[in-house]
Amino acid sequence: MAIALDVVASKGTVSPKGLYFTDIMVRLDKPVASHDAFWRHDGDYCTAGVRLALTLNWSLYIDGEVWPLGPQHLEPMDVTIDAYTMNGKLYAELDGTSEGVFWDWAGIVEFSDLRMYTTATALPHVD
Repeated sequence: MAIALDVVASKGTVSPKGLYFTDIMVRLDKPVASHDAFWRHDGDYCTAGVRLALTLNWSLYIDGEVWPLGPQHLEPMDVTIDAYTMNGKLYAELDGTSEGVFWDWAGIVEFSDLRMYTTATALPHVD
């Protein structure tokens, strides 16, 4: 699993434009299994809770140059995954939160209280 995005943070604290983080990629450290999955009786819906340990890779963009930052290992977070079919398509939704600080830069910039939500879909495989 990987999620990619760009973020502008701390406008006015370090610079008027803020800090521009790019090449942000969150990845799963290792496969996980859920032991509390629930299947609806028709088999078209499943929900499961898992605890994910994630690694954050990112870069800082300054004056036209990209500076890679060290990877950050985020504390394990509780995530709910829903998988279901609808109109012949397979869907998956991931929703999770992690409370508290997960990155601090010299007390100037702090990232905390992460919330992740994403949806994926796939067309059915036809032989």
